[in-house]
Amino acid sequence: MKNDIFKDIKLLYVEDDEDIRAVYTRFLERRLNNVFVATNGQEGYEYYLKYQPDLIITDIKMPLMTGLEMSSMIRDKNREIPIIITSAHNDNSFFQEAINIGVNMFLLKPVDFTQLFNMIKVTAEDIILKIKTQNETKILNDKNKMIAVTELLENIAHQWRQPLAAISAATINMNLDMSSGKYDNINVGEKIENIDNCVQYLSSTIDSFKHLVSDNNNTYMFDLSKNLQKCLNIESEIITNKGIKLVTIIDKDIKVNGLPDEFVQAMINIINNSIDVLEDVKDKLILVSVKRTGDKVIISVKDSGSGIKDSMINNLFEPYTTSKHKSLGIGLGLYLSYRIVNNIMNGKISANNCTFEYEGKNYSGANIQIEL
Repeated sequence: MKNDIFKDIKLLYVEDDEDIRAVYTRFLERRLNNVFVATNGQEGYEYYLKYQPDLIITDIKMPLMTGLEMSSMIRDKNREIPIIITSAHNDNSFFQEAINIGVNMFLLKPVDFTQLFNMIKVTAEDIILKIKTQNETKILNDKNKMIAVTELLENIAHQWRQPLAAISAATINMNLDMSSGKYDNINVGEKIENIDNCVQYLSSTIDSFKHLVSDNNNTYMFDLSKNLQKCLNIESEIITNKGIKLVTIIDKDIKVNGLPDEFVQAMINIINNSIDVLEDVKDKLILVSVKRTGDKVIISVKDSGSGIKDSMINNLFEPYTTSKHKSLGIGLGLYLSYRIVNNIMNGKISANNCTFEYEGKNYSGANIQIEL
């Protein structure tokens, strides 16, 4: 395999003397599969641009452009490619100029075939390693791309699960109302509005994920309470159907910097987490509060579930961390919320177990808190 890679090295040979060029070209072509031959420095530079060789062997004194002039121009574009100079002149000033340009090796004419081939083999060791590394990097990059695509699809599937469930719940409730004769224009209008909110959220999810993989996140100021309400509207059918009491204590007129669709996404993930942990709880309560404290905004989502296990609390926001059945999620929700809050909105997200009071009754559960 190593010999195959060696033979596939692309070599550019530049020599103006026709007789020397013919002899050495035959020698090189018997040992390498890709030898490009130029007759002067200008043609050599054009061949370099065209063929992108791995190694260059060039004479120094040639018409139109010398070997050093060509090497200097190539060095402006590529600091790594090995360059071997052949010359009949043993001049210290020439050697110094060649060193300044970045020539790797020198051979005095007449060049011995064995010496030339050994020099090519020594130089080729680094080239082979570079080619091998590039091939391995390409394989790794291709693998990483497939992993990234898979993760993206998992993320989108995770984000769509709850809105699709909300749409299903709303349509079922509408159908039951109409079947039982309890048709109410106001309730139906609210359900249609919730369905529309879910559909809009689904359509924006794919575009939202672009921001998670892009360094160009053009954030802007947006109304926090308005977008938080959009999240709650999407979740309302699920919350109602599961018998969960939702309490909101939200300061108005709060503007924060970020991307509103991503913020909605982060909050849906957090509230979904609370919805899931309340499945087998008797007194189901989710308390969402938003407070302005000095120059900070504190968002808190507390629930009356069983709290966060000690074994999970330190890695709760890492990917694929979940205590749920696989049908309820794969552990991506809070991880995505973490990335949105920290990477896009320059905030902080944390989790702890807490005890809180509502209407004179104490509740214990989890508290997910965002600081912006």
